[in-house]
Amino acid sequence: MSSIEVAKKMAVTEAADIAKHYGVPQSLVNLYFVEINGRAYQMEPFLVRVAQKKGVQRMEISKPKEVNGVWECECKIYPKVPMDLFRHLDMMDAATRAKVLNYHMEPTVEWGRASKENVRMSTMHMWLPEMAIKRAVTRCCRKFSGVDLTAYEE
Repeated sequence: MSSIEVAKKMAVTEAADIAKHYGVPQSLVNLYFVEINGRAYQMEPFLVRVAQKKGVQRMEISKPKEVNGVWECECKIYPKVPMDLFRHLDMMDAATRAKVLNYHMEPTVEWGRASKENVRMSTMHMWLPEMAIKRAVTRCCRKFSGVDLTAYEE
């Protein structure tokens, strides 16, 4: 018997509950979540959706690099700056303005790493650079959005 559990689609009742809780269409729940060992894990499309709802200006993903057999990738999410903030900037002194802009424009940064040691399935080893990208994106979206549960891709 394999130690790797098979991911499966959510049952209709569970999907309805999750859809209601997160405010997503029930028809998309199986795109956003997967169940493993009776526990639901969110997937990358859901995390990107949550980040976009919070307000993403842009997302930057570095090209994966291999360092000592470990593929690494960096993801940065820059938040949308609230438009009403610009109306108040001219009322602030230069130091305060710089602090406020820095606070609102600072990106959320997270890394994704993939190696033969942390990817069990040998058939996936050829996709380590792509796995590093997915891990970076999901971790960055989780951090940006305040979602503290581990993602399926991680």
